[in-house]
Amino acid sequence: MMQETKNVVSRKKQLINLAIIAVLAAATMFFLLKDNNLMRLIDIVKNADKRFLWMGVVVMAVFFFVEAISIRSLLKSFGYKPSVMRCYGYSFVDFYFSSITPGCAGGQPAQIYYMNRDQIPPGSSSIAILLFNLAYHISVLLIALVAFFSGAMKAVLKFNILKVLIIYGAAIQLLLVIAFIGLAFSPRLVPNLIAKLIHFLRKIRIVKNEEKWQEKARMQMQEYRSCAKHIQKRPLLLLRTLALTTLHLLLLYSISYFVYRALGLSEWGLFALIGIQATMTLAIESLPIPGAFGAAEASFLAVYGAIFGGELVLVALLLARGLNYYLGLMVGAVVTLVMHKKQIKTPLTKAFHLRKAAKQASS
Repeated sequence: MMQETKNVVSRKKQLINLAIIAVLAAATMFFLLKDNNLMRLIDIVKNADKRFLWMGVVVMAVFFFVEAISIRSLLKSFGYKPSVMRCYGYSFVDFYFSSITPGCAGGQPAQIYYMNRDQIPPGSSSIAILLFNLAYHISVLLIALVAFFSGAMKAVLKFNILKVLIIYGAAIQLLLVIAFIGLAFSPRLVPNLIAKLIHFLRKIRIVKNEEKWQEKARMQMQEYRSCAKHIQKRPLLLLRTLALTTLHLLLLYSISYFVYRALGLSEWGLFALIGIQATMTLAIESLPIPGAFGAAEASFLAVYGAIFGGELVLVALLLARGLNYYLGLMVGAVVTLVMHKKQIKTPLTKAFHLRKAAKQASS
């Protein structure tokens, strides 16, 4: 299991994914800029209100911090006490690997890998990350529902292709919520899936000693079930996680507003633009394209064209993508490198020993 997770963070795979990202980014920039006056675009950026752009940078920093404290609170409830800065690192790892893999699929395995290096076992880290992502996907749907009933979604629903993608995205999010609930709270589902996966890997000769791997998996599944039972007794922690993931998403969705104000515009309000961005993200987030290249830019230009107008919409796209994607990608790459070079031993708390005693008493 950890070998498969390690493959996600292998240097070779990262370089391949980054090369793909570079090609997609270069191609996207070429098509966006080829028919535009580059010097005029640069002048617009120079004249932008830098205060709002710096607010956008601060908002992104808080965005990562909210994920960090959410993951930390879940791990602390299981008896592990990583520092806030270490959890900040885990959130950047998530963003970095999600940004360079199709369908954002690499973020969670990479987090499990780095937590395991810090002596947080996969059984505990996987349930913490799973619960965070369960809350995340519920928040995506809740914010989208508010956008629909508030009328903010109308600006996106005008485009037929985006209507289809919104239905697709909502269906994927709902399926993920159902799957994560099953994975988090079904006592047999995850162990059975892991056992079948190991058996399949032996058949295709990736795993040689099946019995050894099944025993390792059984040990981790005991930890996983212990954490799952522990969390079921603490519904307030789940509600707190849901509140944090909702804030986490609202911060990300607000970036377009700060870009809007930086370009001297004020007709549209914060919550209207958050609703529009939430709907667009719902439509494109689940597409199997690293960074949603092409789809993100095309939908932004279509939807925000009437909001920013004329030449400003392209500048808005470049600034928004710079803040909510490229900034996190670059910082995430540096943080991941630092995390890779420095392992730590995560301290244990009283909750760990209480949970261990409860597990021994029930076995």
